[in-house]
Amino acid sequence: MGKVTRAKVSAGKMVELLAILIAMVLFGCRSGSVRREATGNTSNLLFGLAPVRAQGVRNAERLTDGRVAIQGDEWNTDLTAVFSSGAAFVEYDLGASTRITAGYLQGDNNDQYVVSVSDDGRRFSNAWRAQPEGRSGLRDRSTAAMNVSGRYLRISAIGGDGAYSLTEVQLFENKPAVFPPQLPARLGIRPGETLRSKVLVFALALISLVLLSSRGARWWWNALWTLPVIAAGADFLTAFFAVWPPEMRDVSMVRAVTAAVAAAAVAREAFAPKRFAASRPIIIGTLGLCAVGAVAAFFNLGRPQFWDHKRDQPTFIHPFDMRVYFPVAKYFQELRFDGVYLASVAAFQEDDQRQLRSRFQRAEMRDLKTHAVTTVDRARIEIDAVKNRFSPQRWTEFKDDMRYFRQTMGPADYMGSLTDHGGNATPVWIAIAHVIFAKAPASDLTLGLAALLDPILLLFTFVMIGWTFGVRTALVSAVVFGANDFYMFGSDWAGATLRHDWMAYLGLAACALRREQWVLGGALLALSSLIRAFPALGLAATLLPGLWWIWEYRKQHRKFPGMSLIRRAQRPLERIFLGATVCVVAWVLISSLMFRFEVWGEWLHKVSMLNRDPHVNHVSLRALVAGSDAHQFRTMQERMPLFIVGLIVCIGAVVLASRGKRPEQACMFGLFLIAVVFYPANYYIHFVFLLPLVANEISEKRARTSAEPGLKGGPPIDRTDAGAWMSLLGICVAQYYTVLESDTDLHFQMSTAIFFAGMAVWFGLLIHRDFDWGAFLALAGLDQEDAQDSKLAAAGGPDVSAEAVSIQAEPPAAPPADAPDVPPAASEANDGLPDA
Repeated sequence: MGKVTRAKVSAGKMVELLAILIAMVLFGCRSGSVRREATGNTSNLLFGLAPVRAQGVRNAERLTDGRVAIQGDEWNTDLTAVFSSGAAFVEYDLGASTRITAGYLQGDNNDQYVVSVSDDGRRFSNAWRAQPEGRSGLRDRSTAAMNVSGRYLRISAIGGDGAYSLTEVQLFENKPAVFPPQLPARLGIRPGETLRSKVLVFALALISLVLLSSRGARWWWNALWTLPVIAAGADFLTAFFAVWPPEMRDVSMVRAVTAAVAAAAVAREAFAPKRFAASRPIIIGTLGLCAVGAVAAFFNLGRPQFWDHKRDQPTFIHPFDMRVYFPVAKYFQELRFDGVYLASVAAFQEDDQRQLRSRFQRAEMRDLKTHAVTTVDRARIEIDAVKNRFSPQRWTEFKDDMRYFRQTMGPADYMGSLTDHGGNATPVWIAIAHVIFAKAPASDLTLGLAALLDPILLLFTFVMIGWTFGVRTALVSAVVFGANDFYMFGSDWAGATLRHDWMAYLGLAACALRREQWVLGGALLALSSLIRAFPALGLAATLLPGLWWIWEYRKQHRKFPGMSLIRRAQRPLERIFLGATVCVVAWVLISSLMFRFEVWGEWLHKVSMLNRDPHVNHVSLRALVAGSDAHQFRTMQERMPLFIVGLIVCIGAVVLASRGKRPEQACMFGLFLIAVVFYPANYYIHFVFLLPLVANEISEKRARTSAEPGLKGGPPIDRTDAGAWMSLLGICVAQYYTVLESDTDLHFQMSTAIFFAGMAVWFGLLIHRDFDWGAFLALAGLDQEDAQDSKLAAAGGPDVSAEAVSIQAEPPAAPPADAPDVPPAASEANDGLPDA
């Protein structure tokens, strides 16, 4: 007994020692270079001086620390002071008027850097203007011919590309013997590298907390592992605010890391043995932190993505999207689907007659009736004609609104946007947006308030998912929402209006169906389909469990069930499609009365052209098989057998996965076909954040009170569902490497491959667990008894009539022990086989 005790004590000490070592590593992982003592020339007037005033300069202390970068190094590193604009400056006080003869600085190559002097600190005169250098990167400049005097010094930058930075500025009363000065030099570390290092260390701390904490451990043990998390988190936030605004790669790193940590948390809770069960508060807290980080990354970590040309500052408003959808929604009676670019040119020309010059006439624009690219000059008749659709008052309002967009975007971007494909939203979306914008002028206030509609809808959706499906499901869904990169193509749609409404309606529809609110669920599915068309596949997929029921009934009873029996057994489906039908009829009627009935035909023509032409940023089976370049059509013809096989496999996976499922689960399976049947742009694949809703999460209350074997104290989801969640999170992690690819074609080919690979794992796990292959073979007539009967008949054996044989289809597999209770109506509709 004593030996056992000593062994336990020894093991415990080893674990504690390991914990201390890991904590020391986490606390000690402070990235950055080892501090070196500056080697400053004592004759340098600025050495060690702190600025008395600085405006728009980050890390100004680096200008006088005596360190420089290796010649040609990058402009923005841990060695540089960055000037935000030509208005930025830094000032020093020498204490008394001092003669200055020579100067040295190291700055970005293609900018001018100005040293000014003053005796009173108010009126400055130029003493030295360091000219650009021809070679790239950070470069030295020096002069020994200044011959000025002054007490105050100002350093600023002008010209170049607007990216201003300096590593060092030195000024001398007399020219030193060694000039330019020889200073310690090294390669700088880009702020993004430092920030990404902090992110990775923070992720390591979180994963350590998740893996090493446990439900049965003492409080101090779990608390011990929160300390590295706090330290690494503070270190990350310090680095983040020091380098803000973050680069795109930094944002992508946050996406990938939040997905990886969330996957670790899911695996820890689902796969750990009961004796080392995960601490549920820690798992929930970690998933919550990952969800916040991922959603923040979706919104670009707070960095505005666009530039306000008029104010010369960043803006959160999405002018490139809204310059199309705002006028299309507000002036749809006049613009229709073909007039927004024509009217934009007409308004520009009326505002500025100088635009009649030949260069403007040769500007390219897209003919929205054919999608062919033409020029302003060739479209002259159409440009003149579109104005005649407006009344004088409406035309004045339109010009005012488009003037706002032109001033915000700048003339170059305004005209450059004319080659896009215009507005392609459905008449229902346009009708809703028309109500929002009909009386509102285009302005920062209008578009800023309208841009809040999407975050509000999404927040409400996640709250409902948490209430309906469980908090883990909601948090994993939020992580996938923010951490996937499918929606990115220069924009995440933040700052636009009602870009995510159809996905919010899909999520709310799933919640309604899970709560047996069948009519509401059907109506929401139909509304989502009327907004973006693609979700109609999810609505159609809700039929699949019912079709499986009919097939199994026919196999058991050798006949199809009657309509009355189908209606009784499939009452939920009947009510779902009742809600969908009422919604479709109502909205089609409303939109047609608001505009006119032929508007739906015009919209179908519009989307058929979009589906016809190859596009670089599409993620689909078509892009996977045939690519996205100009040769796509010919390649598709040559590879048509591959496409057909892929189509069959994908549809078959959805059909197989839907057997015995609830309507909202079948709907989620059907959404996958958006990328198979259609040819959607990358941002439509963002629906993947709803796929975690297929899992069966067990509530904490049910886990505590349940008497079911294996349920009490067990994981909240089974291992297959956990694997399915991890496959979705794995897609997000893998997409980090697509961000590193600057070739747009290759970027989206990689995204497409990652999507289908992840979906293959997702479907494979769910089908393997839930599908009863023996029952399927029996239903298909391939069971051993039927095979034996066929052999007997072929050999002239006894004639056994169908009526004499009692055929019983094997009942569907019992749900997992940790599955939530299935509503009686849904259970009868999808799982039971009623008597004849």
